[in-house]
Amino acid sequence: MSQYLVRRLRVVIVTALLAMTITLPATIGAAGAHAAAAFTLFDNTNYNNDNLPANYGLTPSAVVYDSWNITCQNTSTYACALPPQGDFQAKIRSVDATAPTSSPLTLDFENIDITSGTPVAQATNDCQAWQTLISWARAVIPAAQPLGNYSYDWSQSSEGTSCNTTLHSEAGGLTFFAPSMYTYTDDLTGSDWTSWTTRVTQSVANDNAIAPSQPIYPYVLTQWDDVSGNDYSSMPASDWSQEIDYLQTTTQGAIIWSKPGELGSTSCGWIGATHNFMTALTGTGGSTGSLTADVQFPNTCTLTRGQTTAVPVTITNNGTTTSTATTLTVSGSTGITGTASPSAVPALAAGGTWSTTVDMTVGSNANLGDTVITYTLAGEGVQNRTALIQDPDLALNRTATQSSTAGSDTASLAVDGLTHNNGSTATNDSETNTDAQAWWQVDLGSSQSIGGIDLYAGANSATNFYLIVSNSASPAVQTTPLPPNQWIQTTPGTWVMNVYNDTFRYPVWKGDTDPRGMVGSTDVPVQQTGRYVRVQLAGTGQLSLDQVDVTPGLPDGAKLLSTDVVANGGFETGSPAPWTGAGTTSIAANTDLGGNYALQLSGTGSTVEQIVTVKPNTTYTLSGYAKVSASGNQVEIGVKNYGGSQAAAPITATGWTQGTVTFTTGASTTTADIFCYHDIGSGTANCDDITAYPAS
Repeated sequence: MSQYLVRRLRVVIVTALLAMTITLPATIGAAGAHAAAAFTLFDNTNYNNDNLPANYGLTPSAVVYDSWNITCQNTSTYACALPPQGDFQAKIRSVDATAPTSSPLTLDFENIDITSGTPVAQATNDCQAWQTLISWARAVIPAAQPLGNYSYDWSQSSEGTSCNTTLHSEAGGLTFFAPSMYTYTDDLTGSDWTSWTTRVTQSVANDNAIAPSQPIYPYVLTQWDDVSGNDYSSMPASDWSQEIDYLQTTTQGAIIWSKPGELGSTSCGWIGATHNFMTALTGTGGSTGSLTADVQFPNTCTLTRGQTTAVPVTITNNGTTTSTATTLTVSGSTGITGTASPSAVPALAAGGTWSTTVDMTVGSNANLGDTVITYTLAGEGVQNRTALIQDPDLALNRTATQSSTAGSDTASLAVDGLTHNNGSTATNDSETNTDAQAWWQVDLGSSQSIGGIDLYAGANSATNFYLIVSNSASPAVQTTPLPPNQWIQTTPGTWVMNVYNDTFRYPVWKGDTDPRGMVGSTDVPVQQTGRYVRVQLAGTGQLSLDQVDVTPGLPDGAKLLSTDVVANGGFETGSPAPWTGAGTTSIAANTDLGGNYALQLSGTGSTVEQIVTVKPNTTYTLSGYAKVSASGNQVEIGVKNYGGSQAAAPITATGWTQGTVTFTTGASTTTADIFCYHDIGSGTANCDDITAYPAS
């Protein structure tokens, strides 16, 4: 599974409250058959366990992707490359916190899937690796947490079936199945439908034979998968409804996943079908009278923050008698209003329809997240409809330039509005040659108030780069190191940020062992004013960009720059202050994580601490990078004296590894003690880029 996130779009549940003086049974289409079914649809449509705020009424789920490239060899002795246990369990904790503890947690380690082509000796090693990883996961998640592994279990060899039987039967093992049920055609009719349903039937039979009491939650895709000429376009409503209808009759649930384009130009159908399905499944949200509304959002189902959009609305009388005349009114949450013209709904004969236009205004202060719009007539129940709220892209189709051009990879490809890939190829990316301080720049046409910049990496992911916002068409090339992740005014009208860690980054799902820089989607809060936006490498290399979005609003879920409570967490001042130390501590030159300096601790017991100001009853996320000089050493990044028990992330890796701790301050607590502590071993340890942000 790929996971490249289209961050700029957010899904919003739109509620139509339709009413009249008579009430008849609801008419909500074919999905009505689901109302009594014991079936759950889970949400993994946001790729990174960051479930969409309004997620169509689905139940959140979580998945741990193989960022370590776990593999086993084809040998008669055990030979598998596993991550350090501490690193693995820290990732499990972090991911598991993104969904309720009753929701499924899926392990997606496809390199150790045992398929029909896996050699017998390697299958034995793969199975032992699965047992180890599952036991590590079980040690840090709630005992009742559903745990499964993403796999193509319907096509496994006898060795794979034997291993799966072990994993699902032993104490502390897997407790649900998560087979892949993607659609490898461009329709669901005839032989294509027969092929897909046969795969479902085979998978269910295989899983029931292994563990008949365990639920089956197949992964399903809202798009056609790998079909030439129709790559990952969204399914029409009829096909998507047909698929989830069938799954409800054969499985206990499904996990909805997506590739790039999930919220693309053809997404209205599957989103509306999902809402109808969930409305009937839960028995809530449907009209209780005879009137229903067809709310037709234009284009890609999107409404744009800061703009007014004309939305066609059709009211239909699904009853058997004439309805009563009434008035349509529209209201919304903060920053969202609607005016119907005309608004007087006439009496409608049975089966009759009436249409109007609603001017929906999404104010600049409206959230991209969970927003409700209410269409009201007197006396009827709720009917769900969905819109996608997005920020306008100030850079779209604007003039772009770059320091040089590699082949035909022009600068304009990064502002064409098309997000193409996950950073693994250069197709349709802008790309420079290998330049000293290679740069790319877009002219917004005039000086603009910029809230955020979203960077989608191309084939060459930058590990240390500068963002520059300026009113000058030729800002100075930045060569002087700057404090990390802060906007610095270098000259009047020019602001620069040195970005080199993952504070603002949403990591890709697989093979992403580089903790720094721009990989996948990097969403940087700006809150500056300028006409030109430039991306510049700190050193020499090729700069490749898939897309650059410049928006007046902050990026979704942005970590505001002013909220990091740790001072000098990158040690870029060249001094440890305001950290205080014990044992042997120093500031060392640092060339492999980014910036110029890092903290170094020598010998057991060496530590630095910083007392930071916090708010009472507030949850914070403490994050930092550390490494040790050799096996047998351990360093901890942690927090104490915050109104709760001491908490720390242990790191034993010799390469830079991120540690994350979540803590909630006490009712009257106003300070906390952040520390980096070399607690095991006689070698050295390094810490860097330590931050602590409030959760909200």
